[in-house]
Amino acid sequence: MIAEGMADARTKIRPDWDGEVLDAMSKWDVAALVQLVDTAHSRAGAGANEVRTWLAAGAAGGGRPVTPLVYEPVPEWITGMAVAASHLTSPAVI
Repeated sequence: MIAEGMADARTKIRPDWDGEVLDAMSKWDVAALVQLVDTAHSRAGAGANEVRTWLAAGAAGGGRPVTPLVYEPVPEWITGMAVAASHLTSPAVI
């Protein structure tokens, strides 16, 4: 039964939505991030709910923008994969 749905599932990746998330995180645009969280499921499916985790992680890291380095839709995994880096804007205080 799962195998029967795989071909359709592989078409559910939403690179445009993923790009909006990466763009909002690159600016740490809180309004855009909240909107993306609020519409994650309806716009990009159940898997997009992980944006909440990324938002929480970003907030825990101080709400600093990230620099997206690479993005690739991976149909075989039914997801889009990205790598981003965050940078300290001031020296760490120990």
